[in-house]
Amino acid sequence: MKFSLADKQTEIKFVSFRELTVWCQKGCFYIIDANIDREYPEICGNLNHKYLFAALEENKTLVKAEDIISCLLLNGANRESHLIAIGGGITCDLAGWVAANYMRGCQLSFIPTSLIAMIDAALGGKTALNFQGSKNLIGSFYPASQVLIATDFIKSLSSKMLLAGKAELVKTALLQKGELLPLLRQDNWIEPETLLEIIMNAVNFKMTICTLDPYDKKQRRLLNLGHTFAHVIESALNYQVEHGRAVAIGIAAAANLSFIRNMIDIKRYDNILQLLQDSFPQNYFFVDSREFAVIEKKGQEFFLHDKKAGKTSRVVLFNGINDVIITEAVSWQEILASINTYENKGGFNA
Repeated sequence: MKFSLADKQTEIKFVSFRELTVWCQKGCFYIIDANIDREYPEICGNLNHKYLFAALEENKTLVKAEDIISCLLLNGANRESHLIAIGGGITCDLAGWVAANYMRGCQLSFIPTSLIAMIDAALGGKTALNFQGSKNLIGSFYPASQVLIATDFIKSLSSKMLLAGKAELVKTALLQKGELLPLLRQDNWIEPETLLEIIMNAVNFKMTICTLDPYDKKQRRLLNLGHTFAHVIESALNYQVEHGRAVAIGIAAAANLSFIRNMIDIKRYDNILQLLQDSFPQNYFFVDSREFAVIEKKGQEFFLHDKKAGKTSRVVLFNGINDVIITEAVSWQEILASINTYENKGGFNA
């Protein structure tokens, strides 16, 4: 699969572990999640020029990027060097930013190891760093030249990480107006053949949109469904809530705000909530009173930073029977009330 993003081309290949092991044996520079390096010695064990780090949101910073750049410089990397990231979304975001900025850009490839990275973070060219607690405040557009997807990595993912990836898949299904839903509703959605079909569908969907709008000016913004809420929750709670779960909470909050604004009727509202309930554990959307108090106290700052639009922000909401739209001038009070709905009414924790 090949896609053109602005003036760069991204090749996406589905590969086996055996193919990946052979492909990695080349003179490149690697940024690797330390857990992946430890779990997969057959892939990472013999690689030279490795930079290992703890793939945590608190490490997705300028300080860590500067340390990586220092290591690249010390080991003789130049503009012609090939930087390969092996890890999940945090690894892809950090490595992408470094590759975009080191000597004004060097070759970049991704080997995503989490479901959420395979269908989202490794695709489309967005790079990002967190700054002063705000998620993804610093970034650029720099598509990888290659993305190698080995679905065998998914076998070792925790249930928490699988659910985080599934949240992004549910978002994709809603944006597609239901094309993925039959596969996601199957009990065996995680079985290799079904999962491969799901991932290929999600990859093609995202990359098609990114090809049409590589710099996130128009329709690509629809991919942010649930994400304005999610970034506030993640940042305010110091990244103690994983990204996928925050997105799922954000989708529910977006549905609630859409209903309050009379943009959708009760039938569509109930259908969205039923899909979320069918897809995730009963308490997946619960924000307890302690967490909500923190969000209420600290969240407005992160909300205003998220879309850099002054006192209000643009938010992707549901509209009509099937559509989603970008809605301007959504206030912090509306965001906060929508996040808080599920505890006050019992909601998903009932």
